[in-house]
Amino acid sequence: METKLKINKEELHRLYLEKVNEVAEECDWVTHFTIEDVVRLISLVLEQNPSIVETPLYDELVLENTRLKERNEKLSKRHPTKEEALAQYQWLKENSKRNK
Repeated sequence: METKLKINKEELHRLYLEKVNEVAEECDWVTHFTIEDVVRLISLVLEQNPSIVETPLYDELVLENTRLKERNEKLSKRHPTKEEALAQYQWLKENSKRNK
């Protein structure tokens, strides 16, 4: 089965245990975690540490975006912007009237 996300499970486990220890230190009356608590803590770890999750599609889009920006920069160096083109047009228009 193809997965959409790659999660660094070792890092997720380490960070999850840190959260569990934080809760245990702050609330010594907590003796167990419900499934909702576990999901909440895992969600919190993922939200606070997005770098432990890799999304291949996102990575591909970032790479494509980078390529497009580089191409755009190359093209913009060779071709004038809209404003520059309009200014050149105006200049040519005014100077061609003078020459007539």
